[in-house]
Amino acid sequence: MKKIRHILAAVFLLLPAIVWAQESPAQKWIKTFDGRPGITTVSISRTMFKMLSKIKSSDPDYQVIARFASRLQDFKIMVIDDDDPKINNARARTEFIRLVNTASLGSYEDLMTINEGGNHIAFRILQHDDRIQELIMTITGSDNVVMLIKGDFTLNELTEISDDMNISGMSKLKKLKK
Repeated sequence: MKKIRHILAAVFLLLPAIVWAQESPAQKWIKTFDGRPGITTVSISRTMFKMLSKIKSSDPDYQVIARFASRLQDFKIMVIDDDDPKINNARARTEFIRLVNTASLGSYEDLMTINEGGNHIAFRILQHDDRIQELIMTITGSDNVVMLIKGDFTLNELTEISDDMNISGMSKLKKLKK
């Protein structure tokens, strides 16, 4: 009986780490873009964010970014390659938009949508106690981008560093900042 209690205690202690390490629905969905012709994917792992957060700098802007990076688990961005003449961009764009529009992200809350300049921009979040666990930004139209940020942060923290990141669409989050 004592051995069972120890095993159960170990399971309960490790459960948050096990759950956190599992792939989210958005991460699984984003994997569908990997290796598709005409789509460039960039992925930054938790290990890289840990390394970035340990770099010493006297620059106050970098310190803000380093604190934010220390709370990130994953960052992925996918972009249609519009300038590659060897790729059938119309086909890649159509497939990209189909994948974005058919995404099964039911557990995510719609945060904001914007129709501007030929683009439809949507922000979705998965949150717990006013802390964002995942943010997904999709842009379809004249630009075609999907971005996932996974970690533990607030919207204010994200908008604070979004100027420095200069990622298309991120400036739209400032409209939500209180």
